[in-house]
Amino acid sequence: MTALEIQLNPEIDIDALAKAYADKKRIHIPNIFTDETADQIYAILDKQVEWELTWFDGNVDQYTSFKELTAMAPQERAAFAQNTKRVASNGFGFAYNTFKFHERIAEGKVPDHPLQAFDDFVVSDKMIAFFRALTGDNEINAGGGHATWYAPGHFLNIHTDKIPNKDRRAAFVFNFTKAWRPDWGGELKFYTDRVTKVDEAFLPDFNSLNVFTVPVPHAVGLIAPFAMYPRVAITGWYSHEGA
Repeated sequence: MTALEIQLNPEIDIDALAKAYADKKRIHIPNIFTDETADQIYAILDKQVEWELTWFDGNVDQYTSFKELTAMAPQERAAFAQNTKRVASNGFGFAYNTFKFHERIAEGKVPDHPLQAFDDFVVSDKMIAFFRALTGDNEINAGGGHATWYAPGHFLNIHTDKIPNKDRRAAFVFNFTKAWRPDWGGELKFYTDRVTKVDEAFLPDFNSLNVFTVPVPHAVGLIAPFAMYPRVAITGWYSHEGA
């Protein structure tokens, strides 16, 4: 396969984007990459990633490989699904497929993976400068991401992305979902607070980038049972790491 060469859309106007971002501290940017780059990244996510299911058990994040899921007895799988729903119905919860390439590359567990180029791209001086200019936060100095694959029934409940010991400044979602319909769910939804109403929502349009300042209440809508394709993205954060 041709080596991944990542090229941003040359028509991007960072000054105009920064001005738009300053209003609500979030933005949806269509056509973020060249068409060739977007197609190459989608092909990698579609064919060259070992996905695993992640979910929240009420205390900590859990991970299960597809091999382990397949080996479960029907009753065990049903009980697992019911527990995931129970946790989510009482508060925070999620269930979706993931590939934590940034962590695995750093740990040397996936040498020469085709997403190495994307990992390098996220933490490059060019992209650090891009996100500083976009958000107006000149203290951003680090970044990292992971791939996500939402299938029917997958979701991510309301949360803010703020966690202890991590100075996250801006979250990003690079969308690689093809042929998505609005009624399939999967919106990135922003809330005025945790209990009242949706303030805005971004659909996972192919080759788009969503960015928002952390913290803010947001969620990924439930994927409809009749969705014909997965919601595919690379998501993560830019942060400030002290000396």
